[in-house]
Amino acid sequence: MLNQPIESLPRSYLSVDYWSIELEEVIASVGASTIVQRCFNRDNANPTFDPNNSWCKLFERSQTNGGVERLKQLSQNQAFNNLSGADLAAGVGFDLGESAGALDFNLVATWIEKNETQTTAVDPVYNYVGTIGSGTGSSVPEWKLNLDTAYTRGPLKLQLSARYIDAMVNAATVTGGSPITNTGVPATWYYDLIGRYEITGNLTIRAGVNNLSDQQPRLYSPNVQANTDPSLYDVLGRRYYVGVDYRL
Repeated sequence: MLNQPIESLPRSYLSVDYWSIELEEVIASVGASTIVQRCFNRDNANPTFDPNNSWCKLFERSQTNGGVERLKQLSQNQAFNNLSGADLAAGVGFDLGESAGALDFNLVATWIEKNETQTTAVDPVYNYVGTIGSGTGSSVPEWKLNLDTAYTRGPLKLQLSARYIDAMVNAATVTGGSPITNTGVPATWYYDLIGRYEITGNLTIRAGVNNLSDQQPRLYSPNVQANTDPSLYDVLGRRYYVGVDYRL
């Protein structure tokens, strides 16, 4: 871990933290596509194609069209989950002159080195770094970052915030799924513009624009819902707000 100011720049800091987490007998549920595929002998889980196999018992087939229905994603003890990566935080500020104000830059970034899982001791080990899945919160972009650029002059503060989400392939392709039917997503940037003006010591007005470029949510299949992952991507588009803060 490194966490210290930069001596040549008086208003600056740099922090780097490497982390590694190893969990055994993780309680988690297996993905729906994995359950169905293992019933049909993926990873040699049902070599005799026995309909009474434990994987096949987790879902039923429709009597009208043969489709999968009433699938159960039960939580169970899995073999292990190994995670590692690094967090970076850095900032630097400049005074532009006695009457010109100040400029500050702040960066927070996360890099994922490893996200390995194994369902049982006889299963393959899969690394899901750089993938997006069909469950809420299942995305693992290799890189995510926030960069804030702020200009301050007296009672006025303007800030532009940029958020980056790395490109990802579909998690199903890691375990053998076709990239044609299991699509991924490109890299994504979001920009938010914020302005504040302090009228008096206890009265401040503020206004801003979220998702300044009106970036639409990334679409992929199979997905969480509405052809995207609303826990990761902005589904509302560009929006504006105005507010007043008053302190007694």
